[in-house]
This record gives sequence, C-alpha cells and structure tokens, in this order.
Amino acid sequence: MNAPAAPDHFQRRLKLAGAVLLAVFFSLYGIRCVKKGWYDPPTKDGSDFTAYYAAGELAGKGQDITARENSSAPGRQYIYPPTFAVFPMALLGFLPHNTALIVFYVLNLALLLGSLWLLKRLLYPPTAPPVKSFWTLPEFGLLAAVLACGRLFDSNMQLSNANIFVLFPIVLGLYLLQRERGFWGGICIALATCYKATPGLYGLYFLWSRRVWAMAGGALGLLIFLALLPIAVIGYANTHKAMHEWIVLSTQKLAAQDVDEQPADAAADTKGKPNEDSEANPRAVGISLRGTFLKLFADTTALNRKEAGGEKQVNVTHLETATVVTIASVFSLLLLLTTVVLTFPKAAGSTAYALTLSWGLIALTMLLVSPLTRKAHAVVLVIPVTALIALLQQGRLAGDANKFARRLAWLSLIVLALAGTGTSPDLIGERASQVAHAMGCWTWSMLLLFAAVAVCLRVETRAAAEASANPASPA
Repeated sequence: MNAPAAPDHFQRRLKLAGAVLLAVFFSLYGIRCVKKGWYDPPTKDGSDFTAYYAAGELAGKGQDITARENSSAPGRQYIYPPTFAVFPMALLGFLPHNTALIVFYVLNLALLLGSLWLLKRLLYPPTAPPVKSFWTLPEFGLLAAVLACGRLFDSNMQLSNANIFVLFPIVLGLYLLQRERGFWGGICIALATCYKATPGLYGLYFLWSRRVWAMAGGALGLLIFLALLPIAVIGYANTHKAMHEWIVLSTQKLAAQDVDEQPADAAADTKGKPNEDSEANPRAVGISLRGTFLKLFADTTALNRKEAGGEKQVNVTHLETATVVTIASVFSLLLLLTTVVLTFPKAAGSTAYALTLSWGLIALTMLLVSPLTRKAHAVVLVIPVTALIALLQQGRLAGDANKFARRLAWLSLIVLALAGTGTSPDLIGERASQVAHAMGCWTWSMLLLFAAVAVCLRVETRAAAEASANPASPA
C-alpha cells in the first residue's frame, strides 16, 4: 500500500535539491553578469543596460529620453521605442545605476522562471501521461530546454539585454490565448511589440488566424503602450521626439543593409584598434537569413576578433551586396508564406500543443526574417524547444507513423545544442568558434528546428482533426 508513495517522496527531495543547486548557480552567475555590466566611468562604460538606465532615469524625471548627456550614465545611446524607458526603466531609474543593474538581473531571472511556469502549465497539463521516471519530469524538460538555449540566454544576460522582458509577454500572450482570453493575449503581444518591433509578426498571425478579439486587444495595447503611457510620463513632445529618433535610427540600419556596424558584444574587444571595415568590405552581422547570407555570399567582414593580417571573411561567393539582400528577402518571404500556410488551419490552434507549436513557428520566422536579429534576441526559441521536448517526453510522437517527426525533433534539438555549447570557444577555440558562428551555425540550426516544429505541428493537427471526427477517441 505504501509503495507508490516512495517515488513521489524521492521526486520531492530531488526537486528540492535541484532548486537549491539552481539558486546557488544563478547567484554566482548573477555576480558574473553584474560585474560585466558594472558602470564605473571612465574605466568601464557599462553595458546595454546603461542605455536603458539613462533613458529610464530621464523618463522618471519627465525629460527627453534621447538627451542621454543629461543623465548620470551617458555612456550608451537608447535606440528603442520609448515604452521600455517608461516601463519598467523609469522605476529603476530612481536607483543608482549599479543597484538598478542588480535588480534588472533579478527581474530577468524572475521573468524567465515565469515564462517556464506558464509553458509548464500549457504543455504538462494534469491530463498528460503520468511521470514514469526522472527523465519525464516536467522540470527536467524545462531545464533541458533552457540548457539547449543556454548560449542564447547567456548572451542576453552577459549583455544585460532586455530580451527576456520580450519573451515573457509573448509566452503570457500564448497562455491567455489558449485559455480563450484572446483580448488580453493581444495586449500582451502589443507590449512585447512596443519593447522591440519584431513581435508584431504575432499581430499578423492574429489576422490570418481570424482572431478578432486578439486583434482588438493588440490595437488597444499599441495605443496604450506606444502613445498614452509615454505621453502621460514624459509628455507629448518628448514622446514624439523619441518615436521619431527610433524610426530614423531603424530606417538608417535597414538602409545600410545591416552591414555597417559592429556587434555590441564585440565592441569592447575592438576598442582602440584601427577600424579595417570599409564600404568595399563592410561588416555583416546577425543570425537572420539576411545576416548569414551576407557573410557567406558577399564580400563582407564576418569575423569580429582576428590576428593582425588574418582572414576576415568566410564568403564562398562574391556576389554584390544588393543581390544577396534580394536573395535573402525572397527566402524570407517564402519562409513567411510557409508559416502562414501551416498555422492558418483552425486545427493548428485547437490544442495547447498545436497552439504552442504554431507560436514557436512564428518565433522562428520572426528571428529568421528580421534583418537585425542578434543571438541574444533568440531567447524566444525556448518556446518551440520546450514544445518539442514535451512532445517527446509524453510520447505524443510515438509509433511508426510518427517516426520521421520523432527523429527530426531529436535531431533539431541536438543540432541546436551543438550550435551553442558545441561551438563554445572553451571547447573548440576562439578562432574556430568565430568561424562556425560566421558561417551561420545558428541560422541553419533554426531552419532545422523550423522544419521539426512544422512536421510536429502537422502531427498534432492531424491528431486534433481525428479527435474532432471521433470524440470518443483520446486526443
């Protein structure tokens, strides 16, 4: 009679031990991240957080957030819509920079845990198959997803970036949509879009999936977060100026074809060295289709750190930059159309699994087609990765009919992990790591993940259609 209680007791102790280990790890890791972003001029000019802080400090005073010279930390330029400066950075701006940096790290961690909790509620419901071993624990699946995306989260944390602040409302929007709270889900997506524009693709998803209430919530959210809230905090004139400067900067980046600037995480390593980039040999950045195609097919600088006189390119052809941009745009359009076709059917959002896979396809498309995608932006990959792991853990890809989907899911997860951990400079050396990343290891792994998610979505939509046709059969 008491035998069944033993595994539960063991699992509780295991979870407690795991929680303690994670708390110790994230405390030590937090020290490293905060130390890297520490603001101590003139020896250190901070991190990306310094730009957020300067804008937030000015927003808290109701001043022009673009006038960074008026802040106490003018080291970096704020290049985003005013929303993030107003909320939450206006609140953090009342704290000293380095104290606010510590709070910012804690908030990032809390939002990551919140995102994982929501994904657990979606993908590991009470009706899921019972846990048979440690490997099928929901917590193990979530941990595996974070580890598979570890280099992406590390990039975000090391740069003190804001991408987890984007991830959380995207996941919350998914959760609310699945709970038939589309209006509030649309508001969440609007908030993410006002932080960084690329989540606006989810708004288009609401359109082609015929989700009227979500579109209404998104429209209201844009009005609130992009206009009413900033105007209430910094005034109409300052909001208008901040929006204008953001549009101008974004337009300039796109017009420069994404080959005119150094990545933020490479700036510190090239400071004080002569700039060897030129109009004839521009620098290509990013992990989108456009960024990788430019590195491989045009005469662009692709390696950030190199020995004097060392090779700076990995290109295999010598096409004109404009030609490569056109090719990348065509591929991006085809990828977007594929996503529309796969997520258009009603069955693609009829279950929590299908909806999460659809959400993951949008995330992958968003990263691959956006010209300015960087590694830290890709933390949203935790959504499709968690979905695939949950399907494998719960046996939803079992059977001969799903053999291809199951194998492709495993392959995509392994390749994604290798694209991160497997290309670490500590394992293969600095130069080899740079070459692997310049040749698009992240881009190709995302394309493989896209294929795996697409195939698994077809499996789920087929199962949902069969369950709808025969209500007596299990889903």
